[in-house]
Amino acid sequence: MNWTLLMLMGLFASATVCAQSNQLKEKANTNSQKTDKVLSPDSEGIDVYPSFSGGQAALSTFIKKNLRWPTGPKREGKVVVEFTVEKNGKLSGFTLRKSLAHDYDNEALRVIKSSPLWIPGRKLLAKRSAPASYRMTLPIAFSLK
Repeated sequence: MNWTLLMLMGLFASATVCAQSNQLKEKANTNSQKTDKVLSPDSEGIDVYPSFSGGQAALSTFIKKNLRWPTGPKREGKVVVEFTVEKNGKLSGFTLRKSLAHDYDNEALRVIKSSPLWIPGRKLLAKRSAPASYRMTLPIAFSLK
């Protein structure tokens, strides 16, 4: 059941990204100005969104392998971390969008900060694409199940 739900969510997300990507390509062709601003999910001009090297499955494996439960009473919930994937694939600008508890927040930040280089996003510039800094939001779940 959980696997089916996860697959359906993945298909929906893929369809949404593909539809948005096609719309953004059309808009980017009419606006080929260079910009160094950090793009966000609703920004125009993103051709390829940043990704963890190896994809979503590799990101999940990385988090599961490196996430350590803080000492003390166990809590369940999620910490939502926002960060920027820079043009060179490095991560920066870490902020918490949703907190669980101080120790859990710090652990989520530690794991994301320790991740290897990401594949940067790319935006269309006339008939070519260039790396672009992009703001990402990632939930980190702490679950006893």
